Amino acid sequence: IEPLVQTDQRLRSPQGAAKGEEPSTVLSMLSGQGPVILVGRTGTGKSTAARVLRRRGAESGKIVLVAHAETYVPGRIEALAADSIASVVDEEIPFSTGRQALFDNDVAIIIDGVSEIPADARAALQADIRTLVASRQGARVFLFGRDIAALREVLPASSVPDAYLTVDLGREQRLELGVSILQSLAGIDKLSSDK
Repeated sequence: IEPLVQTDQRLRSPQGAAKGEEPSTVLSMLSGQGPVILVGRTGTGKSTAARVLRRRGAESGKIVLVAHAETYVPGRIEALAADSIASVVDEEIPFSTGRQALFDNDVAIIIDGVSEIPADARAALQADIRTLVASRQGARVFLFGRDIAALREVLPASSVPDAYLTVDLGREQRLELGVSILQSLAGIDKLSSDK
């Protein structure tokens, strides 16, 4: 994940991430204020980033809800929040609990696939999101999707979101990841064969 900083139509990479560590941007995404957008092509890790953010949030005492835009019912963002809680606790959660989560400053809600839902559903989500973001109270909103323009149009024009871009791994990075996975699997196999 790289911060999306447009300078002469180019993107600048984050600095200071040590080899083998999660980029510092993952942690900075959680600690900032205001809305966040994460854009990337299919298969570049947006949903994986949502899971990493949820895990890192839990480790730091922050509640990170992960919701899927395709389950959004127009005008019922509290139901979307309640459904995201229900998916973790594996039981039905009342919409009022979702509403409480949306008004909690210690909550972040990631809505994945925002740019992929139909325009009319996105317009309804826009009304719900704009109210939440404009109030500057309650849950921090993260919008993930493939189209940066569609993500930005959901937010109030006055808000300046932190913007990030998922990038494909280069050949060397893919090889390092493959070696790391194979070494990890070899270690597991070795442990299980010692028993």
